[in-house]
Amino acid sequence: MTLNRSNLWRSLMAGAAAVLLGACAQNPPSASAAAGGSEVLTYGMGQQLQNYSALDQINRSTVKNLVPVWNLSLDNSANMSTQPLVKDGVMYVVTHNSTAAIDAVSGRQMWKTSIDLPADVGAMICCGIHARGLALVDGVIFRPTLDAHLEALSATDGKVLWRTKVADYKMGFSITGAPLVVGNVVMTGISGGEYNTRGFIRGHD
Repeated sequence: MTLNRSNLWRSLMAGAAAVLLGACAQNPPSASAAAGGSEVLTYGMGQQLQNYSALDQINRSTVKNLVPVWNLSLDNSANMSTQPLVKDGVMYVVTHNSTAAIDAVSGRQMWKTSIDLPADVGAMICCGIHARGLALVDGVIFRPTLDAHLEALSATDGKVLWRTKVADYKMGFSITGAPLVVGNVVMTGISGGEYNTRGFIRGHD
């Protein structure tokens, strides 16, 4: 395995998850698609972040039959490199400045919550405008923000439940990676290593 930024991030998060799994009394949430179900509740399709699904409806023989059935504009002019989550037929997607819930069958947008980012955030961060994913546990969506905050939203209506500062974006810190939830701990990493910042992983209640 080449030790690039993506693989290093996965290794760190998987290691942190393994430590917390041993320390937490509660069972961690699971992504049932990784076990052959129809829901995706965490980035990487499981706590090990292997991006593996045992689903077999789409395979080498059937992939040629895929056709578009709907499309929806997320009104996002920046990079789109996110992995959506799926729960009870609802798809949850993040962009750098919004979170949205979409009916996975019809493509109808059910709600959308915008993020009020500082005007100078684009000049402060190191590596482009990204939002790569989110986490979903017990009806709560956890997502990072470019100005180095962590947000929790209600999966029902998109209402912001809390927002906490992880680091100072004016020092070059940002958060683009998806958080990982283990037990009652929401873990997030940090971006900005191409500048003078030092990376870290932080856990939040």
